[in-house]
Amino acid sequence: MNKINQSNKKFSNTWFLLTIIPAFFSTYGSIYRNIILILSSIIMTFLLVIIIPFCRKRENLWMFLFHAFISIPTNILLAKNIGYYYAYEILEFKVFFVPFSIFFFFVVLSIEEVIISIITRAIWRKQKRTLLPD
Repeated sequence: MNKINQSNKKFSNTWFLLTIIPAFFSTYGSIYRNIILILSSIIMTFLLVIIIPFCRKRENLWMFLFHAFISIPTNILLAKNIGYYYAYEILEFKVFFVPFSIFFFFVVLSIEEVIISIITRAIWRKQKRTLLPD
């Protein structure tokens, strides 16, 4: 029984490490503003959903969750740049920088999630139904 628990723990650690790798690519791509690293993190997220067994037949849900986590550094960078542009160059009122950045973070995240969901649904048409309790 102990060997089974150890193998399950090793198995779960492997999946955890695989989910972290695209997040590192996204983070480094955002820090160094490298579009290739950012795009590779998105491609790795798709590959991750293909590889991990518990994602089968629920790829849309898992892609939504993984991408929401992995895209945070890139969205922060985009929101900061868009917020800076609107607050400093268009309105010329620096107080709006933080509220605009927060607003644009959620706008960019929402747009990305809709696009990723459409692409995921086009790739994997058959999905199990996800029932949420009332």
